[in-house]
Amino acid sequence: MKYKGMPFIVDKIEGNSRESRNGLEIAVIGSKNEVSSKGINITGLYNIIEGDSSGINLSGILNETKGDNYGVSVTGLINARQDSVGVNVAGFMNFIEESKGVNIAGILNFSSTSYGVNIAGGINNMIRQSHGVNIAGLANILKDDEHALNKGINISGIVNANTGFSEGMQITGGINYSGKTEKFLVQASLLGNYVKEISKDAIVIQVGLYNRAENQVCPLINIKGLRNLFKRKNKGENKQ
Repeated sequence: MKYKGMPFIVDKIEGNSRESRNGLEIAVIGSKNEVSSKGINITGLYNIIEGDSSGINLSGILNETKGDNYGVSVTGLINARQDSVGVNVAGFMNFIEESKGVNIAGILNFSSTSYGVNIAGGINNMIRQSHGVNIAGLANILKDDEHALNKGINISGIVNANTGFSEGMQITGGINYSGKTEKFLVQASLLGNYVKEISKDAIVIQVGLYNRAENQVCPLINIKGLRNLFKRKNKGENKQ
């Protein structure tokens, strides 16, 4: 492992993929590790880690981990990593391939797959799957394709939209949209709720000015598949 740069100003650590840097690193400008990092990294501008990161990363602008990240990352602008287990806090955006934990962003949380809690002042954008709680000032969006899966609670100021499957609860001040549901879905909004396709065993409850569950339209309160609730209750009693 080789150390280059100016200590406490700009650090560059070189090595192979089997090595790791352990301990505390502080730099006024930034730090780039070509090995994995275990410990605490504090920089004025950026932390860039080529391998995995375990610990705490604090920076003014950017925390980037090209491997997996375990721990806490706090930055004024952007957190970017492949897979993350832990807490990510960014003034602007968290960009994470697969997230397991808590992500808090001033504007945008962007994940391919998310397990946990996402809180954004603007938009939570989960491309393929979301399992957990999503809270956004503007919108929660899953837009990959018809196979996108959303299980959990979505709360937003304007829009909750999923082109694929939804299960759980959608709450917004504007519009809720779901492409499909196969089990249980509650939609509550001030303006409108819409579920395009509903399986024969599903239950949908909608509360809003305009409600549409497939071809069933009803203002204020719309319930589709209520008989399935009694079917499930009877099945449970028969098993006992």
